[in-house]
Amino acid sequence: MDELNNQPGFVPPAGEPNRVNPMSPNFMEGAPGPEIPPPPPVLNNPPIGETPGAFVAPPIPPAPSVTPTTNSPVSPPPPKQVDIRTMASDQSSFRTSGGTGVTPQAMKSMGKAPKKVDSAGRPVGGDKKKALLIGLGVVVFLAAAAAVANFFVLPIFLPDVELNEPPAGATEEIVEPEITPTIPIFTHVSYFTEPVDVSAEVNVNTLSLESLNAALDQTAVNKADGETGVVTEFQVTQGLTGSPVTTDEFLATLLPDVQFTTSMEEDFTGFMYDTGTEVRAGYIFALDAETADLEAAKTLFEDTFEASTSLENLFLNDPGTPAVAFKEGAAVTGIETRWLSYSNPGTSIDYGWKGPFVVISTSFDGFKKVLPKIMEALPLADTTETATTTET
Repeated sequence: MDELNNQPGFVPPAGEPNRVNPMSPNFMEGAPGPEIPPPPPVLNNPPIGETPGAFVAPPIPPAPSVTPTTNSPVSPPPPKQVDIRTMASDQSSFRTSGGTGVTPQAMKSMGKAPKKVDSAGRPVGGDKKKALLIGLGVVVFLAAAAAVANFFVLPIFLPDVELNEPPAGATEEIVEPEITPTIPIFTHVSYFTEPVDVSAEVNVNTLSLESLNAALDQTAVNKADGETGVVTEFQVTQGLTGSPVTTDEFLATLLPDVQFTTSMEEDFTGFMYDTGTEVRAGYIFALDAETADLEAAKTLFEDTFEASTSLENLFLNDPGTPAVAFKEGAAVTGIETRWLSYSNPGTSIDYGWKGPFVVISTSFDGFKKVLPKIMEALPLADTTETATTTET
């Protein structure tokens, strides 16, 4: 194999190939290089107003869309810078570079800047304001409910409970109990000097002529046995407590058409006389023990009594039609009498005075029977004093 001389300065003989040692430092000298194609000619943009040649404008990339963030109150990032080539920008760039090339220019966004909104699309402070209003409403509602319960509900279920505490330092005012004056309540004392055959109590719920007549009729039925001459003494009381009915109350009920102005004792005695066929009633009233002029008081009582047109209320049965006026009657044991006759046989009203007592009877026989049994003077009244104490 022929050895190639690759020493420096060596010139191969003519007609021989140029064989060079690959290890020689001049191995690459004179070697043909690769062929590089020339750059394509730069097409110039035609002047404004002339028909363009084969120049094709690059496509305009779409502008990025900005979507506001809805899940975070942080505002979206600013849009990226986009370079866009246009005919005008290429001409300007070509003139600036001296014909060496064109450079794309930045495209300014023509849209409006996006507004910064929160995730809900409303002001951030709206939730705080709404919460404040709700809290205030709850406080007002609870205060109103407490006021209603304090002044309307609790007094219904707890009427004796003091809802409001007394102010500090206030002293409780001591109220002295008010004592009403003592009221003497009389105790019934019979005007008979000795007990009669029967005693009874005539009680009415309310004092009226109807209730009084009904109670007297019932007493007459219960006590009458048909035996002639039997005398029954009775006392008129009222209510469950059996309060005695006074003379003024009794006369105002039996004889409502007249008003007695004569001062009378509160207590009186009633009696019934059995004729054998029916029962007749009678009454014993007394002038006030402090009456100074007995004769004047007797005359005043007689005038008022005889002027009444309701005398038939003294009878337990229908007496018939009365006579025109009272007449002087026969004296009984020295006591003068006056009487008024009625149309029914044996029926009359007889009355007379024995000391301060006036005896009125619807039976003349009954008048004569009880007159000797009546006392000569008023007894000492036995009264019971009561006092009512009330606190204000």
